[in-house]
Amino acid sequence: MTDLQTLQHQLEEARDEAELNLLQLQQVQEELEFYFLRCQELDRQVEALREATAAPVPEPEADPAALNALHQQLAAAQAELQALQGQRQEEQRLLSTAQAMLEGQARYLEDVSLREEQAAQAVDRLRLLESEIMYYIRHSQPLASLDIQRINRLVQLAKQPDAAVTNAQPT
Repeated sequence: MTDLQTLQHQLEEARDEAELNLLQLQQVQEELEFYFLRCQELDRQVEALREATAAPVPEPEADPAALNALHQQLAAAQAELQALQGQRQEEQRLLSTAQAMLEGQARYLEDVSLREEQAAQAVDRLRLLESEIMYYIRHSQPLASLDIQRINRLVQLAKQPDAAVTNAQPT
């Protein structure tokens, strides 16, 4: 497999990997939205319970059974409030974890994009080198002596692909 084909294959693999990462990123975003909405719902429930427990309690009647029932209702409401607050904290922890994952995926996609760009530049350098070699082959004369300077220049271009991009102009 030639260098150009290898680079093109690597570029395709990088694109496939970037596409897979994008799908994962979308899935994380959907989960993030779910947890955000769930957290909002828990906030509403907590607020409703706070309002319910903050409402003035009617003066207890002389009946101790009614007073005991009110205390039990209050204790149950407070327990439910604590449970909802615990759920809310867990949801917020999951939300921050999902956000961290999302940021990591974004950095990874940026890295893949940079590698894809570098691979495209390498492909361009190889194409330029190929063009230079083809030009030399087409325009060389079948002489007994070869143009050593021209061959050395092509060897240098092959060794230094960056020089091929900036210095190579078919002559």
